[in-house]
Amino acid sequence: MSKRTSSGEIKANSQVDSSDLQEESSTPQIKELTVQELIVLKNWDLANYIADKAYVQLIDKLEERHEFMNYLKELYELQVTEYEKIEREVLPKNRSNKKLYTDAQVWRKDVLTKSKNAAKFQASHLATKILSLELEIDRQEQEREE
Repeated sequence: MSKRTSSGEIKANSQVDSSDLQEESSTPQIKELTVQELIVLKNWDLANYIADKAYVQLIDKLEERHEFMNYLKELYELQVTEYEKIEREVLPKNRSNKKLYTDAQVWRKDVLTKSKNAAKFQASHLATKILSLELEIDRQEQEREE
């Protein structure tokens, strides 16, 4: 496993110094999954697992990670809005051109709805992660006060 420093440099485990270890101990680590645990994951479970690991590697400080995740959640929410806008304002509503209407409905079902739902799911997953991060930030602040 590697660790990204505040300067963006990536260190292998053998290069991590004691200050890094102290910093790591304040950040909850993502459990390493075994092969048996990995091979039963669905696509979205695997994607979330990898994303969770990457967030920790990308941004060490909890407050900065919290801010980043909030922006990312907002991005996904805006994407959902854009998908809905296409549904409302772009796709044909009448059947004057039956082939175009039918093609658009098939595309809506096969492509647009799946993409929109994926963005909704990502926003929802991030909301859950943000809440967990807020609880962890609060816990660490209470520990510092004691």
